[in-house]
Amino acid sequence: MSQRDDVRAVRLDRETNARLFHAVERFSPLFLTCHVLVETPGQVTDLYTVLLDGARVLRFELPRSAEADPQAVEIFGVDQFRQMIGQGKFQLMLDQAIQDYRSAFAEAR
Repeated sequence: MSQRDDVRAVRLDRETNARLFHAVERFSPLFLTCHVLVETPGQVTDLYTVLLDGARVLRFELPRSAEADPQAVEIFGVDQFRQMIGQGKFQLMLDQAIQDYRSAFAEAR
């Protein structure tokens, strides 16, 4: 997903994006769901903002080299992140991702 007019977060899948999956695993090895809110590809590093288990938002740079560790990591609570982004499409995306997490969690029970 890129920063265009999409207002839907993408649920991270291990097989589809193993590199990103392993980077997120370093923050929370036992996470249930992860939604990619923003992905900004770069030449050397990619920038990601992800919702982790409906409760934390991680923003980090991920170098394109194999097995690279995430850099410039920022971790926010959902309420704190919500205040930072204000209203608009990112607010909608965050709300949809949280709802998707709650639905996935309810199904897992």
